[in-house]
Amino acid sequence: MISLLAIASLVFLFVALHGSLALHRTCSWKDGGDNRPDEHGYERYCAAEPVVYDHRFATYNCPDKGRPLVANWGYIYAAGLEFSTPCNNGGFAKDCSYTAWALCISQVAAGGPTGQTFIEVCYAMNEYDDCTWPTNFTEATLPYVVEAKHRACSWHDKGITDPISHGYSPFCTARRNDIVGPDHSEYKCLENKGIVVADYGFLRNDVLEYWTPHGHGGYDSDSQIKYYGVCIGDNTTEEGKQLHFEPLHVW
Repeated sequence: MISLLAIASLVFLFVALHGSLALHRTCSWKDGGDNRPDEHGYERYCAAEPVVYDHRFATYNCPDKGRPLVANWGYIYAAGLEFSTPCNNGGFAKDCSYTAWALCISQVAAGGPTGQTFIEVCYAMNEYDDCTWPTNFTEATLPYVVEAKHRACSWHDKGITDPISHGYSPFCTARRNDIVGPDHSEYKCLENKGIVVADYGFLRNDVLEYWTPHGHGGYDSDSQIKYYGVCIGDNTTEEGKQLHFEPLHVW
């Protein structure tokens, strides 16, 4: 384990639920301004430390996700740090529900005690893109860890009122179907031949996850609709059984 007192820089990798299309480029988009992504409800996806080769190259692979490559140093050009694509061909992400990903580097503040005072800079990108950090790194200043996170649902389009009043049209109502007992469930659309739009307890215990409409395995992948809403109802009983988050309406 590397002592925090010896750390010259840190890299954090985050993921959000919204995005902006872009081509391969130098990282420049600051989603959410200069605030840290984890202040906006982001959750950890994985963490990776560099493996350095011949003092000129390094790879960052997440050990708890099958060791996918999330970043590399020295490959696209000497001293360049490249953020790998999450969801394009060979992308590192297993879940492409999250369309905006952010890369953050925390560096020791000028004049501050080494490893104790940090300045954090973050850049974001679309899930099908990659980008290169705008400044170069030597082996001595190379970020020692990359951490990936994704964000829980937080966007309320036009507030929290009925989506229909703001131009949304109903897609389906989904009821809970227990898969492995009440702690692991799927939500399948009643009107659309059992299409799964959400699950409970699979991402982690007690978490309700809303599936991606488009992208890999999306439930409405052929549609050109850009925005979707998800609402949960107040029904709590059916035949005497407790039903959390039921029914689930997808708009």
